Amino acid sequence: MKRFLRWAVVQAPGLERVRRDLQHAWQRTMGRPFDPDFAALRSIDPRQDELILDVGSNYGLAIGAIRLYRPSAPVVGFEPNRRLADGLRRRFASDRSTTVYDVGLDAEEADRTLYLPLYRGYAFYGLASMIRSEAEGWLSNETIAAYDARWLEIEEIPCRVRPLDALSLRPTFMKLDVQGIEDRVLTGARKTIEASRPVIMIENGASVPRCERMLGPLGYEIKALGQHGWTDDLRSRMNVFFLPGERHFGRRSNA
Repeated sequence: MKRFLRWAVVQAPGLERVRRDLQHAWQRTMGRPFDPDFAALRSIDPRQDELILDVGSNYGLAIGAIRLYRPSAPVVGFEPNRRLADGLRRRFASDRSTTVYDVGLDAEEADRTLYLPLYRGYAFYGLASMIRSEAEGWLSNETIAAYDARWLEIEEIPCRVRPLDALSLRPTFMKLDVQGIEDRVLTGARKTIEASRPVIMIENGASVPRCERMLGPLGYEIKALGQHGWTDDLRSRMNVFFLPGERHFGRRSNA
């Protein structure tokens, strides 16, 4: 079904904006996150100095999901695509606890290229990556109906990246969705992680084993959110969580 929905959106790009607005409205009205894994915030006791980072903010659905569980906590979003970052600032203009930076996070400060896949002229912003092969590789006949590779283009967008360690932030929760460079983001955040010990939520993908090799020696355990709480079963999970071993997390998530 999703293959045909993506085909329909490509044919009528205006549908995508309607879909996004409906997603935001449904999430806010129903009080249910677009991604059920954000219910993990119910199992994580808020700290007095709570600060939440949304790394790879895209259209801001994650910020909206965070707000369901942390309505007043400071949230900082990082979105290297300036067009999307400007849209996020407009969307959350009335939320004084949300700040959006139009930079990406990486291992070091640099000018980079963000690769944005376009199919029949339609931009798949959620698939943009600083790794060209990541941006090129997801769209196929398995993910979009009647796919024809001749219609795939890659737009190169200049952007700026910085290491998190350079920003003097002390997060308690970090969500990372950066299309394959999660381990590079963690490299540039090592001192911050050692000092703040945040819970880290990462999209389940090829970078997860590399992240586990980095975070394991720092005392982190990898878990997923199951129906009855935290689980070691990572199969078919959209996201994984790295939990600092010294903090207590209840077995049930109330998800």
